[in-house]
Amino acid sequence: MIQTIATVLDNQMLAPNYGRIALACGEAFAGSKPGQFVMLGFPESIDPLLRRPFSIHRLIMDGSRFRGIELLYKIIGPGTRRLSRQKTGEAISLLGPLGNAFQVPSNTRRLYLAAGGVGVAPMVFLLEWLVPLPLPVPSLVYVIGWIVVFLGLVTAFGALRQMIQAHTSPDPHSPTTSVVTTGVFRFTRNPIYVGYLCVLIAIPLIFGNYWGLMTAPVQVYLFNRLIITREESYLSGKFGQDYLDYKSKVRRWV
Repeated sequence: MIQTIATVLDNQMLAPNYGRIALACGEAFAGSKPGQFVMLGFPESIDPLLRRPFSIHRLIMDGSRFRGIELLYKIIGPGTRRLSRQKTGEAISLLGPLGNAFQVPSNTRRLYLAAGGVGVAPMVFLLEWLVPLPLPVPSLVYVIGWIVVFLGLVTAFGALRQMIQAHTSPDPHSPTTSVVTTGVFRFTRNPIYVGYLCVLIAIPLIFGNYWGLMTAPVQVYLFNRLIITREESYLSGKFGQDYLDYKSKVRRWV
């Protein structure tokens, strides 16, 4: 167990109230195992008074060199709200790794992983530990990766353009003033999310990594469960039959 001061490498929101933070920390954390966790606090501060526990989501590697760890979090109080506001370069007090790791018998032939919400955090680490990546990637995959990135960006920005032309805000926290059914919205009800998913899958492929492809089902599940179902309920209540007719004709994804 090590107590150290980690540095924020990246901190981004994945969905409303759900975020992922990357922390640069000492080599001692390179030995972390799936199922272990860390206790997180803020240096030179007693607000919050107690450290918060977070499962290790994955190790951050630069080739064979260890850089740090990633954590998933859900904003449920002052501590996690402050965590969501931490910026790149700021300091985090880290204690760990703690707890017992997952035990997978050596003779295991088939393993099923199931989790929900931020409970998925250690499962990615476990999967990465069981199936080390990157695997060899054919050169054609790099080309496909760039094509998918391009299509994803065109889809997302095309959707933004259509929404602006329809005088409705693309911000999910702002009221929707109209149902957009033209342009890319003729093919998918959620083109911005489709574009994001394309980039999520394709960027790792370009760098010779299949993790974006393998974690895509988790991302789709989280979007459906945490965001899209709520948005659809809101739109159905506000626009009634007009939205229901559109919903019956166009798929949620593709």
